[in-house]
Amino acid sequence: METPQPPSPPAAARDAAARRQWVLESLEEDQLVAAKTRRLGRARLGRGAQVLMWALRVYVLVMVAIVIYTIFHAR
Repeated sequence: METPQPPSPPAAARDAAARRQWVLESLEEDQLVAAKTRRLGRARLGRGAQVLMWALRVYVLVMVAIVIYTIFHAR
Protein backbone atom coordinates (compact mmCIF):
# COMPACT_ATOMS: atom_id res chain seq x y z
CA MET A 1 0.00 0.00 0.00
CA GLU A 2 1.38 3.35 -0.98
CA THR A 3 1.25 6.20 1.51
CA PRO A 4 -0.15 9.49 0.20
CA GLN A 5 2.50 12.09 -0.46
CA PRO A 6 2.07 15.62 0.89
CA PRO A 7 1.26 18.11 -1.82
CA SER A 8 4.24 19.63 -3.56
CA PRO A 9 4.99 23.27 -2.74
CA PRO A 10 3.51 24.61 -5.99
CA ALA A 11 0.30 22.63 -5.39
CA ALA A 12 0.21 23.82 -1.78
CA ALA A 13 0.73 27.39 -2.94
CA ARG A 14 -2.09 27.00 -5.45
CA ASP A 15 -4.37 25.61 -2.73
CA ALA A 16 -3.51 28.51 -0.41
CA ALA A 17 -4.13 31.01 -3.21
CA ALA A 18 -7.45 29.36 -4.04
CA ARG A 19 -8.50 29.45 -0.37
CA ARG A 20 -7.49 33.10 -0.10
CA GLN A 21 -9.43 33.94 -3.27
CA TRP A 22 -12.50 32.13 -1.94
CA VAL A 23 -12.30 34.02 1.36
CA LEU A 24 -11.93 37.37 -0.43
CA GLU A 25 -14.90 36.59 -2.68
CA SER A 26 -17.11 35.71 0.28
CA LEU A 27 -16.41 38.89 2.27
CA GLU A 28 -18.75 41.87 2.33
CA GLU A 29 -17.46 45.10 0.79
CA ASP A 30 -16.35 46.75 4.05
CA GLN A 31 -14.75 43.51 5.22
CA LEU A 32 -12.94 43.22 1.90
CA VAL A 33 -11.51 46.72 2.24
CA ALA A 34 -10.33 45.94 5.76
CA ALA A 35 -8.79 42.64 4.61
CA LYS A 36 -6.90 44.30 1.76
CA THR A 37 -5.60 47.15 3.90
CA ARG A 38 -2.33 46.27 5.54
CA ARG A 39 0.65 48.28 6.63
CA LEU A 40 3.85 47.71 4.76
CA GLY A 41 6.21 49.34 7.24
CA ARG A 42 9.27 51.38 6.47
CA ALA A 43 11.57 50.41 3.64
CA ARG A 44 15.19 49.73 4.49
CA LEU A 45 17.23 52.20 2.48
CA GLY A 46 20.87 51.91 1.60
CA ARG A 47 23.41 54.54 2.60
CA GLY A 48 23.20 56.36 -0.74
CA ALA A 49 19.41 56.56 -0.63
CA GLN A 50 19.51 57.88 2.95
CA VAL A 51 21.97 60.60 1.95
CA LEU A 52 19.78 61.47 -1.04
CA MET A 53 16.66 61.71 1.17
CA TRP A 54 18.43 64.01 3.64
CA ALA A 55 19.68 66.17 0.76
CA LEU A 56 16.12 66.40 -0.54
CA ARG A 57 14.85 67.45 2.89
CA VAL A 58 17.50 70.16 3.17
CA TYR A 59 16.71 71.35 -0.37
CA VAL A 60 13.00 71.63 0.42
CA LEU A 61 13.69 73.61 3.61
CA VAL A 62 16.03 75.99 1.74
CA MET A 63 13.43 76.49 -1.02
CA VAL A 64 10.70 77.20 1.55
CA ALA A 65 12.96 79.76 3.22
CA ILE A 66 13.68 81.42 -0.15
CA VAL A 67 9.98 81.58 -1.03
CA ILE A 68 9.09 83.07 2.36
CA TYR A 69 11.91 85.62 2.04
CA THR A 70 10.76 86.54 -1.48
CA ILE A 71 7.13 86.98 -0.38
CA PHE A 72 8.01 89.35 2.47
CA HIS A 73 10.63 91.37 0.59
CA ALA A 74 8.73 91.76 -2.69
CA ARG A 75 6.41 94.43 -1.26
